Amino acid sequence: MKNIILLFLLVPTYLLGFSIQAFDKDGIPKKPSPPRLVNIIEGTPEVFSVNQINQLEADLVSFSKSTGVQIVLAVVPNLNGYEKAQMATEIGQRWGVGEKGKDNGIVLLLKPKTSSSKGQVFIATGYGLEGVIPDAIGKRIVEIEMIPSFKHNDYYTGITKSISTLKGLALKEYSAKEYLNKTDSSSSGLSFLPFLIFIFVFLILRRRSSRRRNYSSSSVPFWTAMFLGGSVGRGSPGNWNDFSSGSGGFGGFGGGGFGGGGAGGSW
Repeated sequence: MKNIILLFLLVPTYLLGFSIQAFDKDGIPKKPSPPRLVNIIEGTPEVFSVNQINQLEADLVSFSKSTGVQIVLAVVPNLNGYEKAQMATEIGQRWGVGEKGKDNGIVLLLKPKTSSSKGQVFIATGYGLEGVIPDAIGKRIVEIEMIPSFKHNDYYTGITKSISTLKGLALKEYSAKEYLNKTDSSSSGLSFLPFLIFIFVFLILRRRSSRRRNYSSSSVPFWTAMFLGGSVGRGSPGNWNDFSSGSGGFGGFGGGGFGGGGAGGSW
């Protein structure tokens, strides 16, 4: 009787079509057996439906078979004390993400946001893809295509949008520079919004102060200049100093000794 009950408890897991493996002794998710590209680690909040998981898996398997590029999604309940870059890199290395000798793997590490912890995401790229998906572009994907959706608990949209972009970059359908230009133009209005608000407030304050004898229209207070400079600087392309990027790389099947990079963010 106990065996029958256990069987009924296990059947739904197999029907879901994805692995629910735990962490190893080092706190890194265990390599899935049988291998899968979409992996939900035990204890993770339910952020995808069964249908969404299966759709993602089918899409990534098809892409891997046709191109050789492997994109692995690992959704974890916590980082076990690791930095997100380190855990993503360890997954790529230990699981052997990518083709042997080509290091053309990508790991998307996602830790959903909870009531007691921030959400964390990291895109780790193998050495073979570092040239077409540099850390700067990875950061842009995280900030523009992932986190805005994640903030609304729409994890599926954020993941599918980022995967679509990573595919295009990996296949060189467009270059990193072209993607950068595209996202710059789409977000340029938002980047200038703080500047426009400042100008509006500044003009109101200037009108109110126009009656003061010692007021000089050509004089701008120090704090104002600093605020203005900061607002413009944040909207400037090419300033990547605040990137959270990792290093290391993924071996192919049975391989090792490769380098790579990536970028991530939190919300």
